[in-house]
Amino acid sequence: MELKPLIDEILGQLPPGNGDLRGQLRRNERSIRLNIGEGSGRHRPGGKAERFRTARGSANECATALDEVKTFELAERERTREALQLVHRIISMLTKLILYWESVAENERPSTRHARKGGRQDR
Repeated sequence: MELKPLIDEILGQLPPGNGDLRGQLRRNERSIRLNIGEGSGRHRPGGKAERFRTARGSANECATALDEVKTFELAERERTREALQLVHRIISMLTKLILYWESVAENERPSTRHARKGGRQDR
């Protein structure tokens, strides 16, 4: 299941007086999607990793907000549990993507061992 419908359902269940939490969940869920999309569209491996790191940070914030919903029983327990599980899977996926693209970026850096005279490096 996608995260957005779960978050939307949880937002609909939050009692009045939780506007900050509501806004935090909405912003983080959106940030996860947008940064994954932006990272997927980047051409440079380092740029991809950077956007995926931002998405992972938003996913961690989303998990923290969902923990608050769960702790204070502000929404249906099962839906909150499902959302938390999905966010943790997203964090895991993003961590693997970050490690992969950082590795690719590192391997693309010119080696200083094969530098030519005049400071230029083989590419």
